[in-house]
Parts: sequence; C-alpha cells; structure tokens
Amino acid sequence: MWFGDLVTMKWWNDLWLKESFADYCAGTCLITIAPKFKSTYVNPEQTFLHFMTEAINEDIRDTTHPVQVEVRDTIDAVNVFDKICYRKGACFLRQVAYYVGEDVLKEGMKSYFEQFALKNTELADFMGCFQQAAKSKNIDIDLDSWMKSWLQTSGINTLSPEIVEKNGKFVINVKQGKA
Repeated sequence: MWFGDLVTMKWWNDLWLKESFADYCAGTCLITIAPKFKSTYVNPEQTFLHFMTEAINEDIRDTTHPVQVEVRDTIDAVNVFDKICYRKGACFLRQVAYYVGEDVLKEGMKSYFEQFALKNTELADFMGCFQQAAKSKNIDIDLDSWMKSWLQTSGINTLSPEIVEKNGKFVINVKQGKA
C-alpha cells in the first residue's frame, strides 16, 4: 500500500508502479520467508521466473504495449491493468536491485518515500531517487536510458555481451536491445 497510500501517482500513466511494486514485494517476501515454509515452496525464486514468463508471453504479442503508457482517460487506464503492468514491472524492479545493488535500491526507496510522502509523483521522481542513491555510493550509471528501454518501449529486452580489449585487458561490454 506504500505506493497507493503514502505516495500516489500524478496520473494513470504511472499506475503500473503501484501494481508492479506489490508483485515485486510479494515475490521478494516469499523468497525471504520461504525457508520457513520449505514443504510448500521448494524454490521461491520460481515466483520471479513465473512473473518473467508471463511478461514475456505478453510482450511477444502484437498487442503488447510498454509498461508505462500514455493514459488519456479511465478506459485507457482499465486496459493497462495486465501482465505487462504487473509482471514486467515487477521484473523491472527486481532488475533494478540487481543492476544497482540491494543497498542502492533500499536507499532509493527510502528517499522516495521520505521525499514524496503524501504527495503525487511520476516516474522521473521515482527514478531520480535511484539515480541519486547510486551517485551517493559512487556508482556511475545511466539509469535513464536503461529505464526507457525497459519501461517505455514494448518488446523483450535482450543483453548481448561483447568482449573487447582495452589497454591490454579484456573487458566485457553489455549492449541492450530488443528481440
């Protein structure tokens, strides 16, 4: 309820954040507490695999759409409550944790909730808190282009590693694209 009650989106365009955050938290909590329920959940990581599979199955269709879309009215809003909104959005948040690190994710979330409590926000506010948290940890990363690739374009994201030589050392560059 943090995204719905403590911080509310300015407009329906960013409603995905509230919904996908709920899925992200549910999956993360399951992974954290699953050892207590081993007989029920053999591999809690499968929760996010399931989320990703559902998102991919939707994202490969001709009818797919970006996670963040322009919403003109409530009819548009109703049409974006789907697996792209919930599942791909949750996978994006999980990817943020891997991309910048759990500590940066937590610091960014804390900053976001403190700075925007009882206010209306949009995606730029949310991502700005992560960018600032990364910067505070001396992590030089361009979250804006990465975020646009994940959230503002449809289709399946791909990563292509490329090994190059720089100053006598081999370095792996990773390029993003769409399938």
